[in-house]
Amino acid sequence: MRRYWLEQESFLELDQSDEILISGDSFKHIVGVCRMTEGARFEVLGLGEKALLVELVEVAKKQARARRIEEREIPPLKKPYVNLVSSLPKFDVLENTLEKSVELGIKEFFVVDSDYSFVKSKNRDLDKKISRWQKIIKSATQQSGRSQLMPLHTGLDLKAFVDEKAKLNNTLHIFAYEGGSSSSLKEGLTVENRSIEEIFIYVGPEGGFSENEVEFFVQKGIKALTLGDQVLRVETAAISLIAAVKFHFGLFS
Repeated sequence: MRRYWLEQESFLELDQSDEILISGDSFKHIVGVCRMTEGARFEVLGLGEKALLVELVEVAKKQARARRIEEREIPPLKKPYVNLVSSLPKFDVLENTLEKSVELGIKEFFVVDSDYSFVKSKNRDLDKKISRWQKIIKSATQQSGRSQLMPLHTGLDLKAFVDEKAKLNNTLHIFAYEGGSSSSLKEGLTVENRSIEEIFIYVGPEGGFSENEVEFFVQKGIKALTLGDQVLRVETAAISLIAAVKFHFGLFS
């Protein structure tokens, strides 16, 4: 069944009339692109931990009305929450990684500037890019049926971010380094699961993290971990790490 994300204003009349109003970009997508007509049924997201099954009852020129048929609870993300911290790679790589992160249940996505970032976000106007990235997140949310949009944070400094998050209690930091390490990912994940509430996965850009940054991670008590002999692309490393972490903590069950 098709799912669509709606903004909060669509639900303003729901309690009084049992109907929602579809307008703006959502109307263009649902009616104009997907060709939904009166009588069509689909799910809508955007109402917290609920998904609504609705039926289109009226389609006008610029807006449509849909009637609530039933609703179901959407399970929230499970703890420990998993966050991805990505140094800014090439834009197409970031877009692929964003999409897969939403589908795999990443809680929040942080884009940081590091020594080998594709561009420095503070030196480039990324407003148009950010708007596109938010649309990718929304599309992936609709596809995967998440209850909330994944927050995207950009323009962050890597060292300042690590310095702040390393001080938090009950967190686990996963830093994969292609330059070699004596510790495997399995060893890095061998912790007391019940004490961990939030996990931060760090992925470098094309070229990885610099030696200076690796030393900084170590100074903050975050050991470099190896993913094996092969050097992985940014999006491959991110997906592999997310899947491994979620499997280890039983988040696929």
